Amino acid sequence: MKGQVMVEKSKAEGTPTLRILLATKDDFLKQALSNTIDNNDCKIAMVESCKETLGAMVDNDFDLLMVDPDLEKLNGVEAIQLIKKFWPRTPMIVISDDSLFETDAKIAAAGVYYRFGRSFDEQVINELIQGIQKRKK
Repeated sequence: MKGQVMVEKSKAEGTPTLRILLATKDDFLKQALSNTIDNNDCKIAMVESCKETLGAMVDNDFDLLMVDPDLEKLNGVEAIQLIKKFWPRTPMIVISDDSLFETDAKIAAAGVYYRFGRSFDEQVINELIQGIQKRKK
């Protein structure tokens, strides 16, 4: 898929490979999250727009979607709602510093697995990934 980059991270013995779609146009966030999940057995696809996110979801079977609502072409909250409508079983982590109650309420109503800001705790991300890996076994 155009714009999609797949990065395979190190193999942790005994854990299933987790396929993650990271949707953000923020290069710093891409690098930080890629480094954070380096110790987990993951394949990461990176996209930068809502169109690429939806295309990647149609073309692949992801175990986790990490999405930044500040994507191009479509309001990120609307994209989150659309994705959860068609892929309700795929856990979604939203990365946003938007602290508006209305935005938080819409994200929560869509059934988001977890929400964190751009300055995140690496341990929390690793624990979330490990929890999803355990559910996948």
